[in-house]
Amino acid sequence: MEKKRMTVLRKNAIALLIIFAVQIAWASPIDELVKRVKSDIDRGNYDLAMTQTDSALAITPSDFKLIRLKADIFFAQNLSDSALKYYELTLSQKPKDPDALCGAGISAINLNQTTKALDYFTRGTKSGKRKAEFLYGLGLAQMQSGSLAEADVTMRKAIKADPKNPRYHEGWADVNFKKEVWSFAITGYQEAIRLDSTNGQLYNKLARAQFQSRQFNEAIANFKTFLKFVPDDTAAWFDVGRIFLASKNYAEAAYCFTKLTELRPNNGEYWYDLGESYYNLKEYEKCGEALEKAVTMNFKVAESYKMLAKVYQLRKEYYKADSAYTRYENAMGQPQEADYWIDKGKVMINIGKTNPEFLERAIAAFDKAISLDSLNSAALEYAGLVRYYKENYGAAIPYFEKKVALDGDNVSANTLRNLAFCYLKIENYNKSASTLEEAIKLKPDDAAMHQMLGNIYKFRGSPENGLLTKAIDHLKIALKDTTGTIQNGEKCKIKGDIGYCYVILRDCDNAIPYLEQAVVCNPKDEGVNLSMAQAYHLCNRLKDANAYYEKTLEINPKNKLAIEGRARTTIR
Repeated sequence: MEKKRMTVLRKNAIALLIIFAVQIAWASPIDELVKRVKSDIDRGNYDLAMTQTDSALAITPSDFKLIRLKADIFFAQNLSDSALKYYELTLSQKPKDPDALCGAGISAINLNQTTKALDYFTRGTKSGKRKAEFLYGLGLAQMQSGSLAEADVTMRKAIKADPKNPRYHEGWADVNFKKEVWSFAITGYQEAIRLDSTNGQLYNKLARAQFQSRQFNEAIANFKTFLKFVPDDTAAWFDVGRIFLASKNYAEAAYCFTKLTELRPNNGEYWYDLGESYYNLKEYEKCGEALEKAVTMNFKVAESYKMLAKVYQLRKEYYKADSAYTRYENAMGQPQEADYWIDKGKVMINIGKTNPEFLERAIAAFDKAISLDSLNSAALEYAGLVRYYKENYGAAIPYFEKKVALDGDNVSANTLRNLAFCYLKIENYNKSASTLEEAIKLKPDDAAMHQMLGNIYKFRGSPENGLLTKAIDHLKIALKDTTGTIQNGEKCKIKGDIGYCYVILRDCDNAIPYLEQAVVCNPKDEGVNLSMAQAYHLCNRLKDANAYYEKTLEINPKNKLAIEGRARTTIR
């Protein structure tokens, strides 16, 4: 940025020098030499220009025109120290020479010799010549000194003296940019562009002011215009990319940061921002590649690993995610963020499906999340689930219960189902059934929950308590499933269970159609064959009943109910 600032100042000064140059028809040999040398300077032939000037100075070493000419050659090459030296030699002979005063002032600014710059430009304003140009230079010096209020006034005076010069409007805008008065900065740059639309840097400056003023769309448009002038300006590409990133336009942000990685492939910051853009676009392969490059360039290593852990998790590369979490913690310590531990715990659960040792690490992660945020609903859910997966149902219940209480009317059917299953596993059938009833209210088409509840009522039912009728109702709903939740094997079992309930209720007419289907799809099931025999027996179809008692005994010769039933249905 310093080099760019120096270049801009040098260009400004050259323009001032051109304005200050008095167009006089020189008659002397020195005047002719000055013309030739200035032409060489314009063409960039600095060595030839210096050779000619030094040769002339060897003959007339005190000629102020030659001394000033040598200063001009140094100035054109941005050799401000040498330029200032020769401008000051010129001024020692001609204290009011406008070109030397201007050149000395700009050279002093380039060298951060602000006091000298202020002196030269102040002298210039008192000379009575080129009022606007010297006011502009004085404004630049005041801006460098930090006297922004004075610089603002001085730049306004320069504009008043010459309102059609775009550089003066730009200078006033620069002052207000430093003052963070964005509206004035924007106005100044816009007016400068109106006067000179060919200066690409004006669009860049305007865009930066609009960005600070949160006029993001306008800033983007002007950055894009600037990039047509300077397509490889990394600062502009970076600023546009950051605007897109902040405004969640991740596709455009990715385009900008991709361009930056092409221009500066060894810049880790660009790769990191590209990775963040791809992350938000859910392009996890590209995200991972970009962040891995940022890590190799030692840029935001810990932050990269934190994001990489999530990327690997989403790509189901769980062991790599575990490694990334470990590296992040090694660099940054254990974060005090509940969501971090929830994400890490999910990774441990997925690894734990094939490596149960990781389930203990999952428990530790979710418990850590709860210790940081005891009312975190997701942490409570997963803390219960991981214990559920370890078949520690009693330990899982308090977490599910707390989540149910916390969520209130917003509780999910899945949470209630998991809690009901835990109750079932510890043989608390009443709570299991009542919890499933609540879950089914939220998700009435869930066939699996209807089947579970039907089985509980079947197990606890009797002809007197009415639970068998409830069991039949829920099992019939499960049997109608068309989502694929209940597979054919399970549907076969459900038919047998419905038939069994009707048998217990001594309703053989309703039992037989279900059991006839069940024995076809599951002919070797002892319970189905026994229920079939009992249903026929209830309907006094003794021969059919006897046949199924026989089939039951073929499966289990010691089945007492089948032995007794066969005896009662044998026709003698």
